Amino acid sequence: MRRVARASGVAAGRDPGATEGRPPARADLHLHSDLSDGLFPPREVMRRAHGAGLLAAALTDHDTLAGLSEARVEALRLGFDFLPGCEISVAWEGFDLHILAYGVEAGSPLGAELERMEAHRLERLRAMLARLARLGAPVSEQAVLDGARGCRAVGRQHLSRALVAGGWVSSREEAFGRFIGASAPAYVPKETEPLALI
Repeated sequence: MRRVARASGVAAGRDPGATEGRPPARADLHLHSDLSDGLFPPREVMRRAHGAGLLAAALTDHDTLAGLSEARVEALRLGFDFLPGCEISVAWEGFDLHILAYGVEAGSPLGAELERMEAHRLERLRAMLARLARLGAPVSEQAVLDGARGCRAVGRQHLSRALVAGGWVSSREEAFGRFIGASAPAYVPKETEPLALI
């Protein structure tokens, strides 16, 4: 973990290797897979991180730990440091924030809370779909989930794509403006954890 600690300085714009007489440390401690809003499966994220010359990487998908095991196995196979993480949605004094948490594991109390949050995301999606149907723009749950391609953090970005694919709007921007933006008629607020619980 020493290299991970050194590499964290790189994320802040410092090059600790240059000032301590060591080779520069390289890490990316904020990576997403296709289980949240990334493009590639966890295994491929680690391959690409390694291919980019990183010495360490952290997978920090939104509100899910589902990809950590796959990413860890691949990082170990490739021989570079892996730090398990998560980007957690929290509420603080009326603001929605995203907190990066490191060293988290699937079997932890936090893991159980994230599973509960995942279930709420699906409930939220269903509530928005019901409102859309009442507004004359029916979209099926399956269409949204198919478009999400296995993403565990299903949200409005996926719903906006389904609205475009269904012909109800011409763009994702229009989907948010007419239907699912914070002040639009099909919007349902996202449940976030109070910061104190994290």
